[in-house]
Amino acid sequence: MTDPSECRMREYLSDLLKETVRTFIQDIEALPESALSASPGGVARAPFAFISECAGFARLVRANLLGQPHERPGEEAEAAATATMTKSGAIAMVREASDALLEAWNGLPSEDLAKMVPGFGGDLPAYMMVGYVSQHFAYHDGQLNYIQAMQGDGAIHWSD
Repeated sequence: MTDPSECRMREYLSDLLKETVRTFIQDIEALPESALSASPGGVARAPFAFISECAGFARLVRANLLGQPHERPGEEAEAAATATMTKSGAIAMVREASDALLEAWNGLPSEDLAKMVPGFGGDLPAYMMVGYVSQHFAYHDGQLNYIQAMQGDGAIHWSD
């Protein structure tokens, strides 16, 4: 029988990721495509670059949960992908990557929820890595909010 605390943890992290991705996507939708492809101030990474990074991190954690190999794209490949990215393509990429991670997370046997998987500088429990994906999306969502404000948009779009 599955320990009830494990069920709540699985459900909690699934719900957290879904909600974080929902708000992230709403903030992508709120920005004009020109703002998503431009470097704020000419120095910072364009939103398309960190949107791609978020989706890539979700794919990496999914592969690690499933014990599958995963290669990170090099800087040149990432730059080429983001140079041709569109708003709808970015949203589709985020949805695909987060849905695939959720499927892997929800399909893990209960005894594997805390298994050690490759993480930052060493192995970390699977549940912690899934939590870090939500944290990563939330961090970059804050950047999207700041870019919205720089564009003169002070609205909160999470309830749109």
